[in-house]
Amino acid sequence: MCLQKKFIDRHPRRRCTHCNGEVDQITRFETVPKVLAFAVDDASVIVSKKISIYDGETRLVFKLKGVVYAGDFHYISRVCVDGVVWLHDGMVTGKNCKYEGKLSAFNDSDLSTCNGKVLSLVIYSQK
Repeated sequence: MCLQKKFIDRHPRRRCTHCNGEVDQITRFETVPKVLAFAVDDASVIVSKKISIYDGETRLVFKLKGVVYAGDFHYISRVCVDGVVWLHDGMVTGKNCKYEGKLSAFNDSDLSTCNGKVLSLVIYSQK
C-alpha cells in the first residue's frame, strides 16, 4: 500500500495550467529494474516478503533480499538468501553473519524491526 501511494503521488493543491485539474505525479519505468531499494522514514511501514508490479503485460514479482535497520547511531542488516535469513551486526559478529532462520518463519511485522532498531532501507530483486 505504501508503494502504491509512492508511485501515484497525489498533489491536490497543484493544478494543471491547461485544464485546472488536480495534478498527480506518476512514477513509471521505461524498463523495470531488476533490483528495487527503498529508503524508509515512516515507522508504520511493514516489510513484505515479496512485492509485485504490473508492467502492463505481465506481473513482475520481486522477492525480499535485504533489510537495513538503524538506531543508536548504528546500522545492522538482515540478508535473505535462498529462503534463509542472516543477521549482520559488525559490532557483534565482526565480518560474519548469524543464522536467524528460514524466511517463511518470519511474518511481515518481524521483519520491520530488529534488536530494537527500526527499518531504514529495504531491498528487493526480481526472481
